[in-house]
Amino acid sequence: NRKELILLHDKVTSTTVEKLHQLSIEVLPHPPYSLDLSPIDFHIFHLLDNLLTQKRFRKQADIEYAFQQFLSLRNSNFYIRGIDTLAIRWQKCTEHNGNYLK
Repeated sequence: NRKELILLHDKVTSTTVEKLHQLSIEVLPHPPYSLDLSPIDFHIFHLLDNLLTQKRFRKQADIEYAFQQFLSLRNSNFYIRGIDTLAIRWQKCTEHNGNYLK
């Protein structure tokens, strides 16, 4: 049970790090970017990318419609499975000190 404050902060300046250390706040290093562990790129966007590859849209409304169709064709289990799988990958990464193993 930790009582100290720990901060995960992206792109911290040296001045900020120094001040946080003066305040006894531990700053965790930000992990390198990984498609396998990034929520934004993990479950939905590779499928959306596959769907939209080689497509051309004439209007913004056409893009929005294609995206809405993509989302509406997936049921709640699709999203639940994606969240659960991502959590498992994060756990594996944590257990291996930041190294993700497939």
